[in-house]
Amino acid sequence: MDTLSDDAGRVPEPGAPLSDAHFRQLFEADVIGMMIGNDAGAIVEANDAFLTMIGYSRDDLTLGRIDWRALTPPEWKDADERALRELAATGAFRQYEKEYFRKDGSRVPITIGAARLARRVDEQICYVVDISAARAAEAALRRSEAEQFDAIRALQESELRYRILADAMPQIVMVSDSRRHISYVNSYYETYTGIPTSEITTRWHEVIHPDDLPAVAAARATGAPYEIEYRLRRAADGAYRWHFARAQPIPDGGPSHGWLATAIDIDDRRRAEESLQFIERAGSLLTKSLDLTTTFATLFDLIIPAFGDWAVVTMRNDTGAVITMAARHRDPEKSRLVQSLCAREVYRADTPAILIDVYRTGEPRIVNGIGRAEVVRGVRPEAVETFEHLGFASFIALPIVADGEAIGSIGVYAASDPRRYLPADVVPLVELARLASVALANAKRFEREHRVADSLQSAALPRRLPNVPGVRLDAFYQAGRREARIGGDWYDALALPDGRMFISVGDVAGSGLEAAVTMGNVRQMLRAAAHAHTDPTVILEVVDQALRGELDDPLVTAFVGIIDPGRGALRYASAGHVPPLLRCADGTIAELVVGGAPLGCRDLTAAESKTVALPPAAALVLYTDGLVEWDRDLLAGEAALRDIIADGAIFADAQPARRLVERLLPPAGARDDVAVLCVVLEPASYGDGTSGVEPGRK
Repeated sequence: MDTLSDDAGRVPEPGAPLSDAHFRQLFEADVIGMMIGNDAGAIVEANDAFLTMIGYSRDDLTLGRIDWRALTPPEWKDADERALRELAATGAFRQYEKEYFRKDGSRVPITIGAARLARRVDEQICYVVDISAARAAEAALRRSEAEQFDAIRALQESELRYRILADAMPQIVMVSDSRRHISYVNSYYETYTGIPTSEITTRWHEVIHPDDLPAVAAARATGAPYEIEYRLRRAADGAYRWHFARAQPIPDGGPSHGWLATAIDIDDRRRAEESLQFIERAGSLLTKSLDLTTTFATLFDLIIPAFGDWAVVTMRNDTGAVITMAARHRDPEKSRLVQSLCAREVYRADTPAILIDVYRTGEPRIVNGIGRAEVVRGVRPEAVETFEHLGFASFIALPIVADGEAIGSIGVYAASDPRRYLPADVVPLVELARLASVALANAKRFEREHRVADSLQSAALPRRLPNVPGVRLDAFYQAGRREARIGGDWYDALALPDGRMFISVGDVAGSGLEAAVTMGNVRQMLRAAAHAHTDPTVILEVVDQALRGELDDPLVTAFVGIIDPGRGALRYASAGHVPPLLRCADGTIAELVVGGAPLGCRDLTAAESKTVALPPAAALVLYTDGLVEWDRDLLAGEAALRDIIADGAIFADAQPARRLVERLLPPAGARDDVAVLCVVLEPASYGDGTSGVEPGRK
């Protein structure tokens, strides 16, 4: 806003009267609607902008068909009479909003202001602004502001009528000379900021937000026209509100003739835009969260520092106590301090504290100007000192509501006095709390399902691996990371009555409880079929038919094989599963590839069984695809797996399957479930087949 100068002079008194040439130039400029009317209601002159606004032609004007009283709907008559009385008493009336009838009978909302003509006491000049577009959209608002801006530029000659019109406008208007010394400021500035016009040269910086002062100073220092948005403090409530300011040279003169500047309040529009963007971003982030820890972290990312310096999330436990579940401070040095509030009751229930009271009311609360007394009343004695170190000046409490009941609350704190919360701050946070309730409910539901599915899957996997002479077995299962749902991966080994051994590994499409249940069923079907059939392909066909009879559109990949230790051979078949790797004693690796579609669609392709020799000291590795797809790079994962198997060091360990997973996967594990079964052929037999080892799980 280019109206302020550190050494500008005082605001001048009204200047010389308006000349006819200036008046005609302004009138015919059609910047805004203007008309001259008399007390009888006749419109004696009007510019094209006004005629277009009401839908009449110049012929209608010339023939006297336009009466400003007839243009006014009945409900606006009283407002017109008040304006006329003010006009008679003061020579002008302040602008107000009303409506006119258009010629076609429709209505147009307008803003009108007027002043008496100096030489015609029964006539007045009125400016009329169509505000329908301004009400509809920001673009119309800017056009309206531009019309007023251009009107002020046209009225710059500092004549009294110009001042009256500027004072009637709901925005700040200032005029300065080429050295930025103020020559005029309208009365709206003093009303809005509370700073008298005689003091603005020394106090103008007091009402601009400290964070915006550098940008304002830089814009003014350029000596060029500019547009800028900044925050201005409103005297009525002390709130900083966003304004759009524009400075341009006075027309027909350039910067050497002075500057005209305006600033209009755009805070409501800007807050609405920012709230919408915030809510869209919050919704996008929170819908991706599937566990409580991630959900809390996302909430704090959205809240801090945009809305406060620190925040807490509380929830009721099974006994009804309100526990602080998570907390964060924007200052990393206070991280440990704020974390000390977690996993305990911090807020007093006997007072009760505001953050607990929202559980009862279900309504958000704002508290500004918090003192130590309020903290002592609201939190437990052992937490008061912690709150003093964290800082508290203003506070917003928000309920987290699910199914009509408050299940938690969010507390947002401003640590220092300059920040005061307004009702407008609550709007996006209420929507955030609503989104948080959905995310937290989903996270809690997911964690319950994750625990149940994990338990079910662990129960469905074999507790012990068989002890078959000449064969050493080891298996390992690792559930996917917390953000992934439990899948349907399995491994299995079964000693058959004739001394042979049945092995399998596979993956059920999908995740969660349904996949875990299907996995358990498929594993048992395969075991039953292995007792009745010696051909792996037939085993898969039998299970395929049974599975399709039980489920709609099942999809399961599997690899099955029957090891004959006496012959040193493996007969195997696949149902679309990743092929196992066979390492010979010399370090060479063979991929056991065999055709066959997944269970559930075995009729789509031909299937076959193959036989491969298992020489002494050979090692067979069966696995699910989570082992090689952990970083979404399948080729790199398969190459790394081959390198580890070729090295052979893991097979000297008592738990080769676990060591393989530990060497291949990062510490955080794989996103998807991983199942691994290692079969190591020993040079000599051992064991009696009645006992075995427990497979590894994580």
